[in-house]
Amino acid sequence: MISDSGGPIKIGLEKESFVLLSYLISLDEPETDKAVSEQLAQVRRKIYYHLDKIYEAKPCDVEKIVSFPWAGIALNEERKEVCKQVLEEVDAYS
Repeated sequence: MISDSGGPIKIGLEKESFVLLSYLISLDEPETDKAVSEQLAQVRRKIYYHLDKIYEAKPCDVEKIVSFPWAGIALNEERKEVCKQVLEEVDAYS
């Protein structure tokens, strides 16, 4: 992304959103929201909050990251590539 001044736009994500996104990119198999919340020591409600924040940072033409009942959260290859781009453009803050 390019700003009006010609420089890159930095995307702001909270530290927990950044950690969640990095974790989801590393998964090879779907993982339930409960397992993700336990692994990252966050309550499930915060996982969904951060998923919404991550979606806001991604281009609109990419499907939203969701947790499927009994299957869990997983990123397909297209989503992983877009999420990797988001991480490259991110300006993490705590």
